[in-house]
Amino acid sequence: MDTDFLPKEITVVTLPDGQDDLEEWLTEKKGSKVIIRQPQRGEKAKEVRLSYQNAKLLLGEWLINRKNRRELVPKMVYQLQDDLQLTVVRLFHLFPNKNYSNLQYHLSLDKNSMNHLLNYFFETLNQ
Repeated sequence: MDTDFLPKEITVVTLPDGQDDLEEWLTEKKGSKVIIRQPQRGEKAKEVRLSYQNAKLLLGEWLINRKNRRELVPKMVYQLQDDLQLTVVRLFHLFPNKNYSNLQYHLSLDKNSMNHLLNYFFETLNQ
């Protein structure tokens, strides 16, 4: 862990379980005392609440963008099917898991469609 960026004081919305152990570990990493605080009122409390709201908004935005990206790939493949006049297109996931950030698709084509697709790519490359 790069200790250049460890502050003397960390303000949080809610105190974590094991706060003492965490403070001790951070202090050891930094080489000087690190304190975790939960401000109740005043300017710091406002800053923490504002930071929390901003983080929630950014997370919501990120989740929406991730969902839109997952939906975009099948639409692009089916558009490719229409553009190339392919007869059979089946999509299925490779390496399916709960982490959809690296979702991959495999395109399955019949023999005629594969020939048509290869001809299209070769024609495009030769232009």
